[in-house]
Amino acid sequence: MRRRKKRRKRRRRRRRRIRKRKRRQRKRRSRRRIRKRRRRQRRRRRKRRRRRRRRKRKRKIKILMKKKGISHDVRRWWHSWNHFEVNLCHDFS
Repeated sequence: MRRRKKRRKRRRRRRRRIRKRKRRQRKRRSRRRIRKRRRRQRRRRRKRRRRRRRRKRKRKIKILMKKKGISHDVRRWWHSWNHFEVNLCHDFS
């Protein structure tokens, strides 16, 4: 029996057309102004990130409170008392 010769598939190379960018006339801005704007944007981004973290922490505390069976956040009034009075109310020995 004669073996049939396997035909190799030829890969077709696709040529990608590079689009030419239309050059737009733009006003030349001073480097100082660009740098100032960049700095302002960076600062804004950092603030947003900090706010999100606080919300996550609050949710974590609420979950912990539910596990322990506490109805309110104990840490809030902890700082308003001085420690001497707190130790009188709660004996931590």
